[in-house]
Amino acid sequence: MAKIIKSDVIVYGNINATAGMISGAILVGDGTNLTSISGSLPITSIETTETVVSGASFVSNDPYMADNSDDMYPTQHAVKTYIEYAISGYPEPTRGFASGGQNLVLSESDVIDKFDFSSNTTATDHGDLSSTKVGGGGTSSLTKGYNHGGTGNMAGRTNAIDQFDFSSNTTAGDHGDLTETPLYPAGQQSSTQGFQSGGNTSNGFYSSTINAYDFASNTTATDHGDLTVGRASTSGHSSDSRGFTSGCYLLTTTDVIDQFDFSSNTTATDHGDLSLARYYTSGHSSSTQGFTSGGTSNVIDKFDFSSNTTATDHGDLNNSPTGASGHSSSTQGFTSGGRSGVTINVIDAFDYSGNTTATDHGDLTLARDGVVGHQG
Repeated sequence: MAKIIKSDVIVYGNINATAGMISGAILVGDGTNLTSISGSLPITSIETTETVVSGASFVSNDPYMADNSDDMYPTQHAVKTYIEYAISGYPEPTRGFASGGQNLVLSESDVIDKFDFSSNTTATDHGDLSSTKVGGGGTSSLTKGYNHGGTGNMAGRTNAIDQFDFSSNTTAGDHGDLTETPLYPAGQQSSTQGFQSGGNTSNGFYSSTINAYDFASNTTATDHGDLTVGRASTSGHSSDSRGFTSGCYLLTTTDVIDQFDFSSNTTATDHGDLSLARYYTSGHSSSTQGFTSGGTSNVIDKFDFSSNTTATDHGDLNNSPTGASGHSSSTQGFTSGGRSGVTINVIDAFDYSGNTTATDHGDLTLARDGVVGHQG
């Protein structure tokens, strides 16, 4: 999904709010993705104030240059613009990655699989985690996947965060630690941070903790607030500004959807309910909606990020996989692996735009459940 950024930038060129585009070059920004970008970018929101930039070079198509046409060297005006737009430098995810899990004979796996969103084929091996891991949570930055928590190397629950590059087939490296050791936590992500919410901890309690860790640095995660109630075996979803958890196991199944802000450390709030209480579900995200699939049912639910309502039925998976991984492209959701009577290797795909039964999208290299999903 394209990330929506609202930034204070200086633009030389034409702003065509009617057409919803900006043409020209962004010369000043607040980060590397916002500097020296040329061409056209889609605008979703625009606020403009005119300011004079002293000493700036003359640009012939500048719509705000000085009105004094007799001035041989007209003062260059620029537009100080607060633009909310989808950065063209933020690539749409094209592949799904599935890391860890356990196979039919309960043998833990360290395998990282990858598969193309655009073609229906068997996944290929993309390397390995730093050790075998089952039942963790997954997040994705622009360039890397992260597997946090779960059980590690047959040694019980772990607080480790693994990271691996999307671009190269290598063994994952250590990216720091969570503040606790959660089994089956959810994973959410902003453009700069990964989040772990909930999970079953080593003392047997259901955690309500939300952890945040930076993608850019290898450090111990920090406490980012709490869910409305401790929970495990829940699925995670991400809008541009908020994280969501849906369903869970808490002595019994639940249908609750929680939401929390990425920008502030506060207790989550109730965001509505699934159409059906369940756990061991998979989470997916479009730019405007969250999707919860599988678990103790084959139902695919959808709910709006913008409103607090009960989710609606969006179709069905071909199986009822528990412990499957969830992946998100800009137009489709994918589930891979899981257990449906037996451990399976199936990859299902469903469209965000239509309420239909999912279609077979290929297979993982190895049947397993407790597997973690990423996209990039």
